[in-house]
Amino acid sequence: MLPKHYIAIHLRASDVDLDFRSFLNHVKPQLKGCDVLVCTDSLKALNASLNILDESTTHQVATIPDTGGVRIHDNPKHTTRSTNLDAIADLIALARAEQIIYPFGPNIHTSGFAQLAIDLSNRKDLLRQLVGYNYWEGLGR
Repeated sequence: MLPKHYIAIHLRASDVDLDFRSFLNHVKPQLKGCDVLVCTDSLKALNASLNILDESTTHQVATIPDTGGVRIHDNPKHTTRSTNLDAIADLIALARAEQIIYPFGPNIHTSGFAQLAIDLSNRKDLLRQLVGYNYWEGLGR
């Protein structure tokens, strides 16, 4: 279960050239001592997050398969009910975070998934309706 207060990181890395290790080292100081949710489509990025953010308490919602560098949605082996439910759970967990951190810049593509999470985060009323008010109040410890 996620804590009531946490910061989320989204790393799209399975099919884009992203130096996620440099990004994680860059944000590491601001995350020291924080609960951090890591959402990614890359097992390599997840493992790097767990190692680099060693002064944070890291959490994850989804089970990340090793896609071998292929977009998770372009591989029928990984486009299953389970991975789709994990994606929705990640989306809701990202949107619930107090802050969403993700790589951005002139040569970095912001994923549609991250943008949707940000949009939902800015509409907490809509997010509460999506998950149900009673359930929302019970989320987090």
